[in-house]
Amino acid sequence: MAEQKKILVVEDEDNHYELILRGCAERSGEYVFDRARSILEARQKISKRPPDLILTDWKLPDGEGIELIDQGPDMNSRTPVVVMTSHGNEAWAVNAMKLGALDYIVKSPAALSDMSQCIARALREWESVIARSQAEEALRISEQKYRVVADNTYNWEFWIGPDDRCQYVSPSCEKITGYPAHRFEEDSFLLNRIIHPEDKDGFEEHRHSARDLKERAEIEFRIVRPDGEVRWIGHACQPMFDEQDRFIGTRGSNRDITRRKTIEMERERLIAELQEALAKIKVLSGLLPICASCKKVKDDQGYWNQIEAYISERSEAEFSHGLCPDCIKKLYPGYPAP
Repeated sequence: MAEQKKILVVEDEDNHYELILRGCAERSGEYVFDRARSILEARQKISKRPPDLILTDWKLPDGEGIELIDQGPDMNSRTPVVVMTSHGNEAWAVNAMKLGALDYIVKSPAALSDMSQCIARALREWESVIARSQAEEALRISEQKYRVVADNTYNWEFWIGPDDRCQYVSPSCEKITGYPAHRFEEDSFLLNRIIHPEDKDGFEEHRHSARDLKERAEIEFRIVRPDGEVRWIGHACQPMFDEQDRFIGTRGSNRDITRRKTIEMERERLIAELQEALAKIKVLSGLLPICASCKKVKDDQGYWNQIEAYISERSEAEFSHGLCPDCIKKLYPGYPAP
């Protein structure tokens, strides 16, 4: 079970606080709520037990809720803040976001009763912000030492600039694709050309989607090497943005997953064959009423059928007719038994 998220509601009006709780009742198992009626009380609670999200009113008895926004540079130590107001406007919203608010809400009964959706959205957005921040920090550090690491990595690492030109391709690409790294750096469209024709559209859709959503994305596709061999590639990429949210390129990694895909496809083939075989099997079970004299079998509708007809209709068995040795002696006493 996922750990419950701690939500600190900074609200001095009881009716608004009650509306928020009622609006989140359906997800009570996901959130743990605490309340502060002022900025001072909120800071005391935050210092003792930092919440996962602060939901604060703009106007409070001892100041403005935006004072709770932490401007510290370390994103991992900051707590996201969603600000609420009873009289919001566009200028107010822009100001709140500039000050560092993750989101804002104009308080109304409808908005407060749907607060669970707002909280869920804010938590997802903050996870995305943290992930992006961590990726950017990792990239900043890696710029000093990536050559040592990337040039000796097993996977095919790459960096593509905002103009779609390859800024870096690790040497390991050659053992996977058959092309040396400099070919990719000189020819920005080489990757697109070696992708299997059936996978080109899916890769293009993935590439644009990852950039538009501004988040890490993964896809599997095939490439065709110069010798005609087809290999499966496990691809993961992360679009990167600077402090002004300008797209500065794509960082990613490709790995050869041909062996794994071959095993998966063989397993799927065997499962399909087994399912097909099982579908052809018919099983007779249960109590069969059978006549002690003529050996006819009574079916579900109450009709008596020859036993071979009954079994043939309900299984894959086929019958051939003959006489057993005992019947030959009884019916044809002078005929030698086989």
